Amino acid sequence: MEHKTPTGAQISHSTVEKRIKQFLVSLDELINELKNSGSNKSRNSKGLVGEQVEDLLHSIEKCAKSRVYLKEKDDHAGLDSRGTELWNMTTKLLRSEKPSDIENKNTYLKLRHLAYLTLDCAQRTCGRTTQGSLRLVKIAVKAGKTYLDRDEVSLAESVLSNAAKYIDDLSKNTTPLLVDEEGERINLECEFLVQRIELSFLQHNINAAELMCNNAMERFSRDESAASRLESRIRESLGKVLYKIGKDMVKRANLTNGVEWLARALEIVDPKYVGSERFAAELRFGIMQNLVQTSLKTQVPNDLRKAEEVMEIMVKEWPERLNVHCLGLDVIVAQELGAEAYHAGKLVKFGPTEAGILDEADHYCFSSSHEDDVQHSSI
Repeated sequence: MEHKTPTGAQISHSTVEKRIKQFLVSLDELINELKNSGSNKSRNSKGLVGEQVEDLLHSIEKCAKSRVYLKEKDDHAGLDSRGTELWNMTTKLLRSEKPSDIENKNTYLKLRHLAYLTLDCAQRTCGRTTQGSLRLVKIAVKAGKTYLDRDEVSLAESVLSNAAKYIDDLSKNTTPLLVDEEGERINLECEFLVQRIELSFLQHNINAAELMCNNAMERFSRDESAASRLESRIRESLGKVLYKIGKDMVKRANLTNGVEWLARALEIVDPKYVGSERFAAELRFGIMQNLVQTSLKTQVPNDLRKAEEVMEIMVKEWPERLNVHCLGLDVIVAQELGAEAYHAGKLVKFGPTEAGILDEADHYCFSSSHEDDVQHSSI
């Protein structure tokens, strides 16, 4: 007699509970193994722990699918408590500087993914609460950052794809959120998009990165209400990712697109929102410097005008930096104005005293290489 595998609709609640119970037994064994991991064997990614993680990842995915089929309306406390415990353990393991732990970072990254999937499976699969969705997105972006920082593209894609359903829940929430909840939602959703942009870039999918970039800018930068609630660190992280993409475009001699991405980055790091902290200021300086340099290389009239506009801002904000004035000379050369026009322009803009100071800077630029200055001031 042929044995048929039950379909989603045929999976009973008792079957799901049995799967979860079996998973929890195995997960408890793993957690105990990690707690008592004094021996090299238990810290060997090719040994017991490594094998258990792979088996448990497969098992939790089956449990999650089963819960989706049943449209669970309740949270599963057992999964949530174990997932939380495992998450906290992986945090400590990933921070550890012990040689054995450093050697097993890849296994610990998978453990973190297992912890996230366990917490995800613990959530109700229909009628999710706002707080539950906010919590899972917060955990997802923490995991995503860990993976992206270590170029673990497949793990980052998995966790961010999974978290998309919680983002969708929050966007479709018909119940007005509390002020604090709305602020948290805006920041988490933008942080999620920042990671999706970076992930698409690492996957060489520039079209997807551009689509999500435009989405992020329209919703969280150009919308005054959302922009005012966006934390500076998230705005800076978005600017940093766009800056990274722009520089990569320039490195690949794709100057036109490089200018576009650098211009987006500059729009994001508006001093009105990012403040004047050193990192934000240096990030903005690096973006502006690269934007001017790249705009000059394209020789496109609009880009040359953009370079001149940005240079005016740089001279006002960083008048003491010699490399700013050296870059200004590059703009002058690109415009084919010559030294007399340049000096006359300085007299009009800055007066005779400051113009004299700039003349000294110009002498420095012409008499010595300033490549190191430019390079060291960039991020």
